[in-house]
Amino acid sequence: MGLFDTIFGRRGRAGSDWEANERILDISSAFTMLESHGMKPTGSAGICLKPMSDSDFERVISDVNESISGERGRHKYTADEYGYHWIVMYNDEFDRLVELLHSTVKSLIKNGFGERILCAVFGFLEDGNRIYLVYSYKRGSFYPFVPLDTKRDMEKEVKLASILKKEMNIEKDASCWYPIWNPPL
Repeated sequence: MGLFDTIFGRRGRAGSDWEANERILDISSAFTMLESHGMKPTGSAGICLKPMSDSDFERVISDVNESISGERGRHKYTADEYGYHWIVMYNDEFDRLVELLHSTVKSLIKNGFGERILCAVFGFLEDGNRIYLVYSYKRGSFYPFVPLDTKRDMEKEVKLASILKKEMNIEKDASCWYPIWNPPL
């Protein structure tokens, strides 16, 4: 961060990439609370990366495949309609899914792609409706995203945030709760 970032109140990444990645583990401690409020995991989570060249993304794929080859669970690589790259993981055991995502991010950081990581997204269902918990690596905090067709349910998001703030670092500035429309989870 430079002088102008400090003056204008802009924040850089929340600590080091390693510190930001360790905070993702907070979702495991919040899991019981999520279940007690009727939220069931979908068995999928994804890491969203800034757009990059095909050759860089091929290198990411190679690095990730090498680092998680012995891990349980499936994964896929895709790009969304906006050009962002995704590494999507699947595992029916939530703690295992979190560990898989955590180790994948470790590999990305180790191989020089830490600055490319935008967020991690965990999928949940509540009464048949999709709910996402988004972890912003830049801000080092979580926030809920509840899509309703072409709009979002901000009331539900605020309610979820107030419930979850006891268990995890929830982003205090709701203007930084960026919608992740149609994540490929």
